[in-house]
Amino acid sequence: MKYPIYIVSKGRWENHQTAKFFKEDGVDFLVVVEPQEYDLYCKHIGEQYILKTDFSNLGQGSYPARNFAWEHSIKNGHERHWIFDDNIRGIRRVQNGKKIPCKTQTAIECVEEFTDRYINLHISGFNYGTFVVPGTSDKKPFYLNCHVYSALLIKNNMPYRWRMKYNEDVDLCLQVLDNGYCTALFNVFIID
Repeated sequence: MKYPIYIVSKGRWENHQTAKFFKEDGVDFLVVVEPQEYDLYCKHIGEQYILKTDFSNLGQGSYPARNFAWEHSIKNGHERHWIFDDNIRGIRRVQNGKKIPCKTQTAIECVEEFTDRYINLHISGFNYGTFVVPGTSDKKPFYLNCHVYSALLIKNNMPYRWRMKYNEDVDLCLQVLDNGYCTALFNVFIID
């Protein structure tokens, strides 16, 4: 994988679905957590996977942690970064009307390679399996200029940032689209 992967989480150190399947698939990632939960996440997931914020209990939802991850990626010289929600159980591939388990690394690398082809594609990501109906919506490999949520590959040099407590993914995508850039939502690989 070319870009760093972040999982934003709070209060779910015992139920860390995304971190669990990433570890099973050998994917490197960082879970972004607040200081008061750092030790609990280290105990349940492993210290090497935890990135501690410098703030706690702001009452603003997940967007401060998402921006913290974004800035961490920039400081480490990356062009893009991934942000995953903490409740994803896996990634599957859609082929011939079937949803087939696949290696997470393969799916992520395919989205990265496609996204890097286009200078105006600022956000891309995986569709939810519940929204991909075999034989109908899986006919298109991806949709352009739509809402991307829960698993996003984000271009770091954008002037926009996460800024809302609720529906923050909708807001970020609208900022991108309103300024003439593109988003892409993939149906070839889906999240559960």
